[in-house]
Amino acid sequence: MGMLCAVVGMVACWLYISVRFPGSQPQLMKLWESRMSERRPRRKPRKNTHARRSDHSSVWEALEPYHMERNSWGAGTTAQQIAQLRRPTVRTGTPADAWAARSQWTPEFLRQHEKLQQLDGVFQSSRNVFLHHDASAALAQEDRASWSRTHEVVNCSAACFFSAVLRAGVPTADTGCGECGRAIGGEQPYMHFNTELGESFGSLWDATSAGQGFSFGSASLAPGQGGSTVNLWVGGDHVTTAAHYDSYHNFFVQLHGRKRFFLLPPAAAVFLYTFPRLHPSYRQVQTDLAARASFTALAQDFPRLHRLLESKRTLGKELDALEIVLEPGDVLYIPPYWFHLATVLPGHGTPSIGVNVWSEAEELSLAAESERVALPFVRQALPAFAVHFD
Repeated sequence: MGMLCAVVGMVACWLYISVRFPGSQPQLMKLWESRMSERRPRRKPRKNTHARRSDHSSVWEALEPYHMERNSWGAGTTAQQIAQLRRPTVRTGTPADAWAARSQWTPEFLRQHEKLQQLDGVFQSSRNVFLHHDASAALAQEDRASWSRTHEVVNCSAACFFSAVLRAGVPTADTGCGECGRAIGGEQPYMHFNTELGESFGSLWDATSAGQGFSFGSASLAPGQGGSTVNLWVGGDHVTTAAHYDSYHNFFVQLHGRKRFFLLPPAAAVFLYTFPRLHPSYRQVQTDLAARASFTALAQDFPRLHRLLESKRTLGKELDALEIVLEPGDVLYIPPYWFHLATVLPGHGTPSIGVNVWSEAEELSLAAESERVALPFVRQALPAFAVHFD
């Protein structure tokens, strides 16, 4: 009752002041906000960190990412519920714990599996960072050295591939490996392999679906019917997927080894200088965020990215970077258009083995709708673009 009387009294006072002293409310509100701001804990200004940054090994670390906490999947949790939040999350105790793949899939198991005896499309390079290259892109045929593929794509037997990623020696042509795993510049190459899974993979497919259908697809369609795709990923020590974004829901299941993910929200796109739509490396970030960088060079070549590093704490929480090291059994959800970079952590030659599912997102259909709009702009086109780029 006392609280109610206090509230009624405050409202009555406010109405009296409004009638007796018209025009005074803005001044009173400013006074109230100034008093309240004095009582709030102030955020410490970011110090000049050029000296400290010289110790950082990469641009990602200079972004000072927050470490993501693990959460339980929980009874009744669905992939659709998680996807609706559009926020990265790491979950344990997920449906993947029931997969046979959780206990079966070791490097030796995959090396001997009948469906993986010949691996088509193994990526290998003298550098550990792999930048996506789409040879069918409109500008891929242009005579530009900087647009050429930075890695080789070779066919490889399972024995040769796993021998290379396990650092068990460099396969050579006289051992039947041909181009697969051959020394590049006198050193063993970095290698990774991924393929889309499906019913044709037999027991490998059954080991992920646990006989109940794939549990992480957020689309209504089943995998293989246009709504979702399931993919196997195997990479050796230090293999890094260059920073990029996807236009799908992405649930990544870590099965063997360890993998570190760095993430940035879509709002960071203006700072990251992605390759343009017709470029063969579309959706990829032009700067190698995994490499040790000269901040002087960044200021000259990528000034907006340099500004992000300098002013991140004053640009708002919506630009916070995130980091997580996935252990076997962890499931990471990456929302559409979130930038991410993934690195296989070394572990005595233990490769990373994971499965992910991409599911169609509403954002993709909005993007397709906006791209179908004829130019010049008409008023009816604005809503599609406004939603897509909001």
